[in-house]
Amino acid sequence: MSKNKKQQKVAAPPPVFKPELGYFFTHNFKIQAAFVFILSFLLYVNTISNEYALDDGLLIKENIWVQQGSAGIGKIFSHGELDYFYQAHGGSEQFSGGRYRPLSIVTFAIEQSIFGDNPHVRHFFNALYYAITIMLVLYFLRKFVFPKNPDIAFLATLLFAVHPLHSEVVANIKSRNELFPFLFYLTTLISAGKYVQTKKIRYVFLGCISLFLSLLSKEYAVLFIVLLPLFYVFILDVPVRRSLLLSLPYYVMTGMYVLLRISITRVTDLGKKATDEVLNNQYILGTWSEKFATKVYLLGKYFVMLFYPYPLSSDYSFNQIPFIQMSSMLFIGSVILHVALLGLLVYLFLRKKKIATFFMLFYFAHLFLISNLAVEIGTTFSERLSYILSFAFCVLIAMGIVYGLENVKNLPKKTKQLALLCCLGLIVLVSSVQVIARNAEWKNDFTLFTHDVKISTNSVLVNANAAKSLINECVVPEFTDTLARTQYLDQAVAYLKKSIDIYPRFANGYLNLGVAYFHQKKFEEAFQAWLKVKEYHHSEPKLKEFALILKNNGLICGEKKEYAKAIQFLEWGSQLDDTSEDILYNLGGAYFSTGQYELAKKTWEHLLNDINPNNQQARNGYLAVMNILASQKVAKR
Repeated sequence: MSKNKKQQKVAAPPPVFKPELGYFFTHNFKIQAAFVFILSFLLYVNTISNEYALDDGLLIKENIWVQQGSAGIGKIFSHGELDYFYQAHGGSEQFSGGRYRPLSIVTFAIEQSIFGDNPHVRHFFNALYYAITIMLVLYFLRKFVFPKNPDIAFLATLLFAVHPLHSEVVANIKSRNELFPFLFYLTTLISAGKYVQTKKIRYVFLGCISLFLSLLSKEYAVLFIVLLPLFYVFILDVPVRRSLLLSLPYYVMTGMYVLLRISITRVTDLGKKATDEVLNNQYILGTWSEKFATKVYLLGKYFVMLFYPYPLSSDYSFNQIPFIQMSSMLFIGSVILHVALLGLLVYLFLRKKKIATFFMLFYFAHLFLISNLAVEIGTTFSERLSYILSFAFCVLIAMGIVYGLENVKNLPKKTKQLALLCCLGLIVLVSSVQVIARNAEWKNDFTLFTHDVKISTNSVLVNANAAKSLINECVVPEFTDTLARTQYLDQAVAYLKKSIDIYPRFANGYLNLGVAYFHQKKFEEAFQAWLKVKEYHHSEPKLKEFALILKNNGLICGEKKEYAKAIQFLEWGSQLDDTSEDILYNLGGAYFSTGQYELAKKTWEHLLNDINPNNQQARNGYLAVMNILASQKVAKR
């Protein structure tokens, strides 16, 4: 055989799983990545058939710039998140620090241009972004955090992927502004880690761009001011001084974002009250001690929900979580819990458990950001806010499980493996069932609120939204089930009465209560409910709409010669909208037709003297009634 002849290469045998190497059947990254991607997407595939729910309509269907498609992108980037709403309905930014979160809204506008107003496409992309995020979690943990222990990386990724608290983030289209910040969090950390490993400057640019995109999605990434150097020090073993130098480009990018944000929102005071609306910020009602005790208690509630995410609800606003006192065991228990967690953090730091220390700091940093302790964010408690928080939680739990198994010396490896796989399989199964069921409840407003009202029984908004959904469901022409219609309206009235009992100044509650009564043909009760709206919110624009409806009913009664009813409807309409020329003219005409000439005269005088002296119809009516009254005086003589 010639020495120059190339030797035939023999293909390497496929890797064989060896139990002593780990707890899972493969450490091949591609196989694990494909598995978690498919699992994550399948968990949320049933959301694709869902419609819009909760505040999807506000951010998408009612957003004029989103509806313009690509043509509205400039407006979206140059305005605050809700500026389009304030411009259309009046008012100004109410949230501390303003809200500048254009990135997810821009994607809605792009989708609008390509696919139209299609919720199913948007749900598909949410599920896709989530699956991509899960794959990035696995890559980040395996590449930088646990390169020598892929079992922890895979276990943490699985726990994170199936966590039921994430259902709102994926199933609620609007919550893309929770998906994107963490997705770009990961790409920022990955790029930063890549630069340390390769010294290639392109990773600095990629990291800075990722950080900027995360900030444009939501403000969480401001924590990178602290977390990035900690990542360098605790995860990548970079010296402190160099970690600060490596962080400088990211600090510059954060500064540029802050300047951009201020220039657009024109808000610089982060310490101002989040909002004056108690339904979005119940803390305006509490004493200092009540607010502090409640906020600390909710820190514990976040921790408990991470362990036991049941039951789930779309709303925890006023008054679902009432104020507690500092003497409450809920407050004391949360204090004890967090003192213990801080003690654990100190212990881990002193024992130089760098990875665990980093993720404990990561947990506390994000918990503080959503705690309302420094800045009241306008949300008392929310499942979606625990999304990034749960990442650190799942990593720490995975570390505890794997290291705990390793410290059990009297069990063979196969027994440990079997125990872990059985427990993990049960967790994945139970969590998946809960996630899929919860996704179905996010089908639309009707399914969501009629379910959640049984969970958040004391929430003003959930009771009101459940009632509104029931009303909307049963008053469409195609709804022909009379018995169900009656039951829906009765239930809606009950929910609205409860919401008003909890918050007696709830204008929208009275508005919808009036609508429910009107569909029940309880017109007197409807009018009284709408009159309450005028008492609490005199400028409510819907009052004019309801006044018009009452006027039209009055005209219909007039055509049927039911003059007493016609006058009643018109009088109600005039009380709701005392500036309507049309209502006042027709009311005067109804009085005239029934011989109530003095009332007709008084009504038309009010129209001509106080509203529009040039209303020719009213002037003609006024002249006619004055002639009749004059004739009556002559006849009496």
